[in-house]
Amino acid sequence: MREVRLGTLTLGRGPVKVAVPLVGSDRTALRAELDALPDSAADLVEWRIDCLMPFPDTEMLLALARELKQSLGSLPLLITFRSLPEGGRLPLDAAAYREFQLRLAKEQLPDLLDVELFSGLPDPAAHIAALQREHIPVIASRHFFDGTPAPQVMRETFQRMQDCNADILKLAVMTETAEDLLSLLQFSAAQRQTADRPFVLIGMGPRGVLSRISCAEFGSCLSFGALRESSAPGQLPARDLKRILSLLPEYPVSQTAEPRK
Repeated sequence: MREVRLGTLTLGRGPVKVAVPLVGSDRTALRAELDALPDSAADLVEWRIDCLMPFPDTEMLLALARELKQSLGSLPLLITFRSLPEGGRLPLDAAAYREFQLRLAKEQLPDLLDVELFSGLPDPAAHIAALQREHIPVIASRHFFDGTPAPQVMRETFQRMQDCNADILKLAVMTETAEDLLSLLQFSAAQRQTADRPFVLIGMGPRGVLSRISCAEFGSCLSFGALRESSAPGQLPARDLKRILSLLPEYPVSQTAEPRK
């Protein structure tokens, strides 16, 4: 299993890490979230920049990112723009998306960048490679809000992410029934046996809560917990999530490989 190192934090080895999303709409709201962050037991912070209203131009975005990076200190920062079709708050303009992600990467502001692989980028593999040339690892993501897709669709989604050479693979699906949850967990268990890099599989909604706390058993390297406001359906409060994860046994990954820096 490859490892992804974000400063002193390693994904793909050791306990499941807890990511806490910041969803403030402006600098004042972000500052309030930062003040509450020490009580969250976060291992990683996700900044949901699609929550900024109005969305800033690139220079203002970079300025906000510098402030946030300084405030977080050694706590790793994942920067995410979640598009409307995948549960975000703004439409995605592919050209602007590529531009601000590359600028963020060139200035070394994120420790990790989320790239939506299925939201209209003309050449996702080339974009991911450009970010990686700046030594920024990439988490490729896809979200299904209309249900849990068939296992074959989930396999094809992960394969596409691997073909684009993403460092971490992330798939979130809406789990509406017990059968949906079982299908997701079975896929996760199978992925755990063959994965060559870290992955994240999430069941959204009330039925999916079990997927968020059983990461160690089923292989996900990361789980997302809410600070004050959840960024996706079914998120538990971050401190509660961290406590539950600490009570569960840690299972070793099935394979080892050279770490990816």
